[in-house]
Amino acid sequence: MHFLFVYENTCIVLILIYKKIILGLQVSGNPQHQTNSHTETCETQVSEGLRVSGSLRKLGQKIISLTFKNQMIHKEGIVYTLKSPDNKYYVGTTRRAIEKTLVHLKSYAKTGKNVSSNEIIKSGDYRAEVLEAYKDITSVELKKRAGLIQTQLGDKCVNVLKAGRTQKDTNVRKELYQQNKMEAKRYYEKNKESILRNLALKNMRLRGSPPTQKSIARYKITRNDIINCCENPLRSFSTTQA
Repeated sequence: MHFLFVYENTCIVLILIYKKIILGLQVSGNPQHQTNSHTETCETQVSEGLRVSGSLRKLGQKIISLTFKNQMIHKEGIVYTLKSPDNKYYVGTTRRAIEKTLVHLKSYAKTGKNVSSNEIIKSGDYRAEVLEAYKDITSVELKKRAGLIQTQLGDKCVNVLKAGRTQKDTNVRKELYQQNKMEAKRYYEKNKESILRNLALKNMRLRGSPPTQKSIARYKITRNDIINCCENPLRSFSTTQA
């Protein structure tokens, strides 16, 4: 996130300087109007732009380096859960006391920040529990422990993102997604008529009236289908057939 911020600001600076140079060079009439003073100003702007962009690039690299080093520092940490009355769980990690963490999570829920813990906090009668406590652990290892617990909880876990996922795990998920997408596409092509027919029946139930004559013919919708799906089937069917 910090890297993107630095990159965006670098682009903005360069674009603004570029616009200044272009506007400065657009002198109407004779090219002789471009004085030495104007040329020197353009060169100064370019030099200043390169200096600023270089500084921002170094700042971005420093932020990324510090972030990575911070993740590898061994410190105290805990893995905790929040349990709702209907047995749903949120799994989190923190290096603070659990009481301070709960203050932040309650604030997120109150202000509407989009975090997974909101579902449990808003239930009102939730229970916080420290599952694992460590004296000497990195952020990466701590998140991996939380990820294992999330996996064990399965559908009971409300966390949208799995903690401790590496880039390799992300690539595997992308491959699985593409495979599932292709399988779904093949299934649809193989069962297209059956799927569309069931969709037509579903829409007929929602509307309470039969589909068009074209749909009846295409999906081979019978009189019994219409009777089962429509609120006033006999009148609707006779009207459609007419």
